[in-house]
Amino acid sequence: LEAMANGAVPGASSLPNGAVPGHAQHAPLATTTWQYEPEPPKRGLGFACCTVRQKPGSVEMPGPREDEQEKKVIWDTADLTWWDFQRRRWKTLWLMRTVYFRYKSVQESTEGWPEGPEREKVWVDCHTVSARELRIHAEEAKGLFIKAGQVMSAMVGTLPDAFTNEFLSLTDHLPVSRIEEVYRIIQRTFRQPPKVIFSEFDPEPLASASIAQVHRARLRSNGKVVAVKVQHDGVDRIFLEDIATLTTVAEQVAYWAPDLDFRKFAEEWRDSLPRELDFCHEMTALERAGNKLREAGNSCIVPRVHKDLCGTHVFVMEFIQGGPILDLGKAEFCERNGVDKHRVLTELLHAFGIMAFKDGMFH
Repeated sequence: LEAMANGAVPGASSLPNGAVPGHAQHAPLATTTWQYEPEPPKRGLGFACCTVRQKPGSVEMPGPREDEQEKKVIWDTADLTWWDFQRRRWKTLWLMRTVYFRYKSVQESTEGWPEGPEREKVWVDCHTVSARELRIHAEEAKGLFIKAGQVMSAMVGTLPDAFTNEFLSLTDHLPVSRIEEVYRIIQRTFRQPPKVIFSEFDPEPLASASIAQVHRARLRSNGKVVAVKVQHDGVDRIFLEDIATLTTVAEQVAYWAPDLDFRKFAEEWRDSLPRELDFCHEMTALERAGNKLREAGNSCIVPRVHKDLCGTHVFVMEFIQGGPILDLGKAEFCERNGVDKHRVLTELLHAFGIMAFKDGMFH
């Protein structure tokens, strides 16, 4: 769907295999370094997990990219221990307690104050501090806490603006997995080294989300540029552990503030997470959505999947050059790329209607 944002959709149906103008199949990729250890070094027992520790690995990152990745937050969830999980859980519950008592204190101190700028400022400050603490905790704990923050960033009108604005950063520039961990996941999934499958592999991810990150690579078999979606190592385990913590938090929040009842979200996640963490289900849903949209004559381009390169934690799909859909709000972006944002939004609404009301499956 993001491919619609770069002005490539009009006339795309006349191109072979749904290709779009400016398709990056022949664009040069970054220099690929295949050095990595198939298995990470074993970490010693004890209480070292309570301290800040460096991730193991032996990959040499290409020149300038090493500094770039070191500046990013690393997705450090591959080898969490029982103690790590308990520490994360109690830190979360303690933070919720801190936020609750902060709000109770502000409520009591402002009781009887007349409505006005002074009273509003006290509450805005309280929202701002609390939202920042929760966002920082989500970035540090990672896992399902990031996904929860992403959901709350869209609750405009339900949550104070300070929360939705603060959590918006959780929808972009998320922590990334180191390239050696990416290679290990690929080898573990396909039971062969990545260099056998790919002739080139860009070590810098195009994007990172709460479950996985995407890299651009070139297939050794046919030379095509593809998008490789790789699940963060250990994220499946941490998500299932976090759902228990978030269920407890949701129940407590509902008790404190009945208007903010997130228990339904926790229930839905408990049911959907096992499927969401299995990329074979995602491949099936992607194919189904693409077929239905093409049958309906919708212009949205859904990437085609390489079925022989799909596993529980990795799957490979067609690479399509695109841009963030939020850029449609920028006049210069639309003018530079020849985008008719009204048509883009019309096609998106049409696609939503087809999937949600006609096909009965929204991807």
